[in-house]
Amino acid sequence: MPDLIEAQDELLAPYPIDYMILGQHFLKQERDGVYTGAPTTDETTLQNYVDTVIAGLESGRYLYLAHPDLINYVGNAAIYERHMTRLCQYLKDRPIELNMLGAVDGRHYPSKRFLDIASKVQNKAIIGIDAHSPEQIKRSNVGEQMLRRMAQGITIIEQMEEV
Repeated sequence: MPDLIEAQDELLAPYPIDYMILGQHFLKQERDGVYTGAPTTDETTLQNYVDTVIAGLESGRYLYLAHPDLINYVGNAAIYERHMTRLCQYLKDRPIELNMLGAVDGRHYPSKRFLDIASKVQNKAIIGIDAHSPEQIKRSNVGEQMLRRMAQGITIIEQMEEV
């Protein structure tokens, strides 16, 4: 892992970066790792996702976790709740992201079952646009309204300074 961190530091050194957001799209490296958005019933994949996210955030390099519910675990509901409750409890001191791109594109996230867990844990949330193109920003009003309805019971913060 230290080699990956050094490589990332070298890649980003010329850019004036204010902060980074962790987006755990793969387990291991992208070229040979498991894509976390692919449907899975494998508990080990879910557990590894949570462990990897926590390790990444523990590094202190990231402000928060993008689309924490990107993991597409479609197996046993009790297993999902156990692991994602652990993640939400870890995230108690930082916001979860309500991902607008997932909402307006009809993706499997934001996930109602994840948001129910976050509500029980009393996580705070921030709305992330996650725009990959300027056109996606145009849909932000619709997406924001949709996310606020989905996140009933979760306090939405407007700025990171509120954390």
